[in-house]
Amino acid sequence: MFRAPALFAAILAIATFAADKPAPKQEPAPVFGATLSEKMNFSEYDKINDLALNYVLWHEVMGRDAPQPPAVRRAVAFRAIREEKDKK
Repeated sequence: MFRAPALFAAILAIATFAADKPAPKQEPAPVFGATLSEKMNFSEYDKINDLALNYVLWHEVMGRDAPQPPAVRRAVAFRAIREEKDKK
């Protein structure tokens, strides 16, 4: 049968032994695009280059070697620009 008190005592002994040793200090891993994003102005909306921000976010989440998909441009925005040109 299962002996819970003995298992609990073993887990407690391991946890206590591990807590006595200080954790080794590690250098933080460099974050992809940290230097690029530090230069961006986040103080107001639309002050940053959206393609540059998408580049940093994509590669941080998906990995440094992941291919980035092309930027999506909505036809609605192009239609409005085309209509303004037609009015002139």
